Amino acid sequence: MKRKTIYRILIVLVIVIVAGGIYVYDTFQAMGLQAVYVDETIEAVVPETGTGLRALAHGTSDWLNWRGPDFSGKSSMTGLKTDWSNGLTKLWEVDYLCDGRESMTWAAPVVKGNHLVIPGRNASHDQLFCLDAVSGELLWKAEIACEPGDSWGTGARATPMIKDSLVYSFGRSGILACWMLENGNLVWKKDVMEEGGKTPEWGHTSSPLVLGNKVIVQCGGEARLIAYDRLTGDVLWKTPGGEAGYAATIPTELDGEMILLNFHGTGLAAVRYDDGTELWSSPWETNYFVNCNTPIVRNDTVFITSGYGMGGQVLKISLSGYEVIWENKVIASHLSDQILLGKYLFGYTKNAGNRGPFACVDFASGEEIWSTKDIGGGSIVWVEDHLIALGVNGDLYLIRPDEKEFILKGTLEDAIPEASKSVWTPPVVANGKLYLRYLHKLVCYDISG
Repeated sequence: MKRKTIYRILIVLVIVIVAGGIYVYDTFQAMGLQAVYVDETIEAVVPETGTGLRALAHGTSDWLNWRGPDFSGKSSMTGLKTDWSNGLTKLWEVDYLCDGRESMTWAAPVVKGNHLVIPGRNASHDQLFCLDAVSGELLWKAEIACEPGDSWGTGARATPMIKDSLVYSFGRSGILACWMLENGNLVWKKDVMEEGGKTPEWGHTSSPLVLGNKVIVQCGGEARLIAYDRLTGDVLWKTPGGEAGYAATIPTELDGEMILLNFHGTGLAAVRYDDGTELWSSPWETNYFVNCNTPIVRNDTVFITSGYGMGGQVLKISLSGYEVIWENKVIASHLSDQILLGKYLFGYTKNAGNRGPFACVDFASGEEIWSTKDIGGGSIVWVEDHLIALGVNGDLYLIRPDEKEFILKGTLEDAIPEASKSVWTPPVVANGKLYLRYLHKLVCYDISG
């Protein structure tokens, strides 16, 4: 064999090895295979419940469901503290929500007035904790015995939803439960597996949607969506099967009709709220069926994005179908939702690792306006013309969204003490407080000015 031919073969081999290494690294990053630090020497000690239950009350800016009001990631709070030069006041911290690596739990809290509800887990039970949102005192604890799973802990990924005096939780193994918010009494529970559901690779993750008389969950298997009567738990309808995704199902209105947007394992579907009929489904199949991000809706336009090199897409939708407006890889977010402000999308644009970038993208065209890697990876919430970003390493950033440049207004390092680089639960803002979760910990800061 000629020397020149040998050189060419060697060059091709080097290129293949390098490309393969990059792909494996990106895949591991996207799957979250960084070191998740869990101190196995510390046993979770759940305190006794408080001296008395609290009467239910509304707050001025409650956070009742995944991504808050309108599933938008935007808080209705006013009076944000924007001078972080002297830090933020930590009001309280708890560290008993889960116990060790095997019970890792990722779900975010929901808040109504003085009641904060957050899922947890021990070796044998899915748990639900209700805390006083101001003091952190434990008001009640409830639990359901269920089989553990694997793949990054047995605890809940799905954020609960509060509706009136009830709260709905959905566990990793597929147990949907309805509880009394005031005292934690169980109203009913259902196992989606008994209705033909199929557990995704990383567990049931899609947060329950409570709308009208229904609570709707994404199940996969023989029933991609199931609607239950929210008061009795009776099955009202099922959408035929398919691979479940990990994203929250959200409502929107088209031509006067309520529609559910279901970002499932292989695409985005429009489903009739009344009877579960699928109107159409646009293809968007990701490795391992990992469609995690919440669709972002503005009128008849929807943005979706996924990691694993997929990218992002904007569709114009109607009852009869859809049209792809643009598609590119500027945003290829694994599990961090963007926020739409005016003409622009803001947020982290790539995988779950700590490499960023954070970017501003034109919603109409998909063009990147600017990006920065100054704050690594993370997740965001919008509060009164500002973005609060929680880095995957536990640092906190205050950003003023601007279409011309990245403007960092403040930083709070180690906002979650002793966090590793897998702080994936997004920040929650309610009634002047900022709540940050990392596995067993929940930290509360005062962010009112």
